[in-house]
Amino acid sequence: MRKRWLFILLSLLCVNLMGNNINLARINLSKITTIAQIDTVLILIDGINTPISNAYKGAYTMMKAKYVSSPFKKYAYFNEGKALIERAIEQSPNNVEIRYLRATLQAKLPKFLNYYENINDDIDFVLTNLKTAEISKEVKYKIIINLVAANLISKEQKATIFYQLNYARNTSNISR
Repeated sequence: MRKRWLFILLSLLCVNLMGNNINLARINLSKITTIAQIDTVLILIDGINTPISNAYKGAYTMMKAKYVSSPFKKYAYFNEGKALIERAIEQSPNNVEIRYLRATLQAKLPKFLNYYENINDDIDFVLTNLKTAEISKEVKYKIIINLVAANLISKEQKATIFYQLNYARNTSNISR
């Protein structure tokens, strides 16, 4: 019995740490300035094998291309990151956060890489499903703010979505 409780406690601790590491990946994605920082985040999420962790591994791996000089390494990091993101989409095609990541990455990449065909579909999917997505309100807000910053949606769309998110929160509190 004692071993069972210890196992449950350790399992809960691991799940909590994995969630915290994914949150660190979310928070730091736009703050990275060195390849060492990228490697640190990749180490933190390396042992996690979920669609969302694979998407962040892909995003961070693609970012490594910015910090190397060899065009061969740049292209290798791009391809490795792309494969991770596409695998995450295959594993969880209705995940708003993964589709958001792919859209923002595709929008930033040079067109000659031919990895831009999903931007509009992903943006439409995110805007349609963000309100009901099972992610925190803070992540939802961050997604919208980053889509505006990347010029992928207008400020008017941002205002409408913020209103919908706040209205949904306020009406759900009233019904309780």
